[in-house]
Amino acid sequence: MKKEKEIKLEATGWKIGGIAEFLALSPEEAEYIENRTNDRLKGSGNAADDECSGESMPEGMN
Repeated sequence: MKKEKEIKLEATGWKIGGIAEFLALSPEEAEYIENRTNDRLKGSGNAADDECSGESMPEGMN
C-alpha cells in the first residue's frame, strides 16, 4: 500500500497491520499459514491429500 494512503487511513482511525497481527497468531502459527499459502500458490498438494500428508500443525491449531 502506498504510504500516502496509509497515512490517510490512519488519520481517519484505521489501523494498518498484517494478517498475523489481525488474527493474533503466534510466530509458529503465522509461519505454518505462510508455508501452506506458498505451497498452494505454487500448486503443490491438494485439499484431498491434506489429512494424509503426515504434516503436523502447530500446537493449538488442530
